[in-house]
Amino acid sequence: MASVLHGFFGLLALPAIAFSLSEKRRDISWRTVASALLLQLILALVLLKLLGIMIGGLGVMAPDRRGEIIRLELKSIVAGTLATLMTGTIAGIFC
Repeated sequence: MASVLHGFFGLLALPAIAFSLSEKRRDISWRTVASALLLQLILALVLLKLLGIMIGGLGVMAPDRRGEIIRLELKSIVAGTLATLMTGTIAGIFC
């Protein structure tokens, strides 16, 4: 649950930072920003589902390494969330 809250915070924080650093705030297309945020949300939800499937599949193949798999999955959630947020933020800045 904490990673979901961190992801949601990042979903709002990164565009806010980009807006505050923007020199041409009046030229921002809010429709594009909203589309990018929606895309980020969809990709983040897909990422969480895929990780659950991966944990289950790898846990069956290597049951003795299940703890290691789960520990690495948490790191991949963070990395995937950051990549998703940065992609949406960059798309929102340049579109």
